[in-house]
Amino acid sequence: MQDAKGPNYLCMQEVNNQNDRFGNCRGRCHYDQLFCGKVACHWRHEELIRPKQQFDLQYTYIGGQVCVSAYLRNVWVRDHTYVREGAICGEGKACIRGRCEFVHVHKRHSPCKSEQKCQGQGVYTIFMHH
Repeated sequence: MQDAKGPNYLCMQEVNNQNDRFGNCRGRCHYDQLFCGKVACHWRHEELIRPKQQFDLQYTYIGGQVCVSAYLRNVWVRDHTYVREGAICGEGKACIRGRCEFVHVHKRHSPCKSEQKCQGQGVYTIFMHH
């Protein structure tokens, strides 16, 4: 979805509130976890996306904009239709396993100092992502 505009609040809220194969948080999304579920982008073009065979796409019209989300059919490969682990989802919070959790709870479990690896600008998660 290279021509899509990144996820926004309206798309993420509407799509992930559906709790279906196109919008979920690796389980049911609660309101404070909506930004840790499926990626739902704002589609700004008139033509439809021609998906690769392994994906199904869903278009949702809400608030005067079109949101697009995807479902990966092959359950045996890594699913990149979800927000990445460690993405910021709130003040002092990051997405961890589809949940928006406080970072300070997980800092003690990491052998790495985020100040050294991320110049103090990010979160070095328990999953050792940079």
